[in-house]
Amino acid sequence: MCQPTDHCVTLRPWTIEDTEFTLRVRNDPSSMRWFRQDEPLAYEEQKKFIENDNSYNGQIIEAAGDKVGMCGVKDTGEFTIAVLPEYRGRGYATAAIRRLIETHRNVWSRV
Repeated sequence: MCQPTDHCVTLRPWTIEDTEFTLRVRNDPSSMRWFRQDEPLAYEEQKKFIENDNSYNGQIIEAAGDKVGMCGVKDTGEFTIAVLPEYRGRGYATAAIRRLIETHRNVWSRV
């Protein structure tokens, strides 16, 4: 398995084809609170968000070709990030945050 220090973690803009994956991440019970949602989102709601929200720069986190999570930066600089439970604890989120900071110098989040 690729280690984040091997520079294998990449970010790419999400597309409409990523709707199902992003929904899986957002609707994971342990991730929902980070997206400030109390209930699972519906497919059409997430698809509409990906298609129409220009104030959020959504990214897919990939490691060695696998989608492991998602992140993004709002126009305000606030970012969100979530990694699927089976990929947590491996440094992927840390590597993704570094990539976000490299790209968007002024980012912040509530922890």
